[in-house]
Amino acid sequence: MQLIKSETLYHHALCVYLRTLVFIQEQGYSIQEEIYNDEDEATYFLMIDNDQPVATGRYRVLEENTAQLERVCVAKEYRGKGYGAAVIEKILNDAQKQTCKKIVAFVKEDTFGLYERFGFDKLEEFCTFAGIPHCKIVKTLNG
Repeated sequence: MQLIKSETLYHHALCVYLRTLVFIQEQGYSIQEEIYNDEDEATYFLMIDNDQPVATGRYRVLEENTAQLERVCVAKEYRGKGYGAAVIEKILNDAQKQTCKKIVAFVKEDTFGLYERFGFDKLEEFCTFAGIPHCKIVKTLNG
């Protein structure tokens, strides 16, 4: 098992492939909702096992000192083993190195517990993506 920063087109394709499986096929997002025009603005991380994508996630720097954590997902057969948490931790560390002071995300309500373990706070802001309710969360990054 290897967790890497995605810096090649091949690794980016594996990230998009995994997002397609999880968000489009499993959760019902449309391809227009999942694949954005900002793909090249994001920093991706990818966990692979013998060249198979296991988990991925990304972040974008939105404005000075603020990043947004996005599109964290884990392949169905690898869930519950801490791989999503490993990706989140790697993203938080990398965003902090980029001098970000806080990181925000919109997550499904039923996944908030995972992010809470990393010190995220839930805000009173909600939205819907692909008919699925999401809450806004924020974490101050130390550094």
